[in-house]
Amino acid sequence: MQGLLYYRTHVDDPNNLGVVQKSRAYAKALQSHGIQVDVWMYHTEGILKNDQLWYRPVLRPNKKSMGHLLLFYALGDWQMARRIDFSQYDFMLIRHMPTHPMFRWLLKVAKKQNPALKILIEIPTWPYDAEMNTGFARIQRWIDRQFRTSLYPWVDYVLNYYGTEQAIWKIPVIAVQNGIAVDEIPVSGWKRRDPTRLNLLFVGNLQPWHGLDRVLKGMSVHLKQPNRATLSVRLDIVGLGTQQMHYWAAEIEQLGLQQSVFLHPPCEGADLHTFLEKADWGIGTLAIHRKGLKTDASLKHRLYGAAGLPFICSAADLDFEDNFPFVFRVPETDVPLNIVDVYQKRAQLQTAHPDYAAEMRQYAEQKLDWKQKVLPVLQVLGHTPF
Repeated sequence: MQGLLYYRTHVDDPNNLGVVQKSRAYAKALQSHGIQVDVWMYHTEGILKNDQLWYRPVLRPNKKSMGHLLLFYALGDWQMARRIDFSQYDFMLIRHMPTHPMFRWLLKVAKKQNPALKILIEIPTWPYDAEMNTGFARIQRWIDRQFRTSLYPWVDYVLNYYGTEQAIWKIPVIAVQNGIAVDEIPVSGWKRRDPTRLNLLFVGNLQPWHGLDRVLKGMSVHLKQPNRATLSVRLDIVGLGTQQMHYWAAEIEQLGLQQSVFLHPPCEGADLHTFLEKADWGIGTLAIHRKGLKTDASLKHRLYGAAGLPFICSAADLDFEDNFPFVFRVPETDVPLNIVDVYQKRAQLQTAHPDYAAEMRQYAEQKLDWKQKVLPVLQVLGHTPF
């Protein structure tokens, strides 16, 4: 079986590091089941096929500009429709970005050229309209709304990570969950921690629905308490772009947390492992309710799970049941995080599960790896997993 994976995202944008890692891990998981795949992604220089430059446009305007969007997405879809021989593929899986007329034309051409081609669209978040409520994103949202409901003649399935919808835009839904390439994440060895210090870690492209403001406000409240001298708190935020750095640095200064919160750019591999190794708790998504969602499937939760790092979240995550001992769930509100509660939960966890990192890793290998997560897709493709 031969597949075409089209990830309409930029490989060289540091803010997309998590998505790019996921995309490559997904391709690797499909290959582990005997499926050959070609992977298309965007790059500042043009469009990549299997990490090699496949198409270079004459003009390459600055990212985020109107010209960039028209050139890289509309023209990119047009070039793919013109240049790709879809007859050689059994399926095409596309990471959804805002719909526009040229994207619809790409689907139409692909299906006309190969009527047996199964087309699947992965929607990272549904509904996603609440994410597109500022600036130019509102224009994208308006265009998207005009065309997304007309994709059903060519799309066979939608992959949905949230909710229980049976169909989206009249297209049947395959309920899936995010995963992680477990073998690429070293497990954090348990170390005897300083009982007077709490190390928190957030990894990801920070957005309002991550609710990190709840952590910062909780730390600010804690600094004003009499017990602050007996319990110090440090938070490392890993994954920020330059503009985010400036914004959050000002927020941190306003709260008086300059000596407790530290900002870092995106990283991976050994550099990321250093942060995971030092942390007591990972900070998951704490405000998914701001997007109007009730369930969560954050990649960072899977990262923490694979690394053997307990984490804090709010909404339900179907991969981690309510009684999962290595997750500390807080209410789905905007109330500041209670630092003392987190500290006490750590002490309880270390007593009840002294080898918690190994337990979490074993769970991740059995439940969270992408090799398991692609099985629902293989089923609808009619491919027997290895």
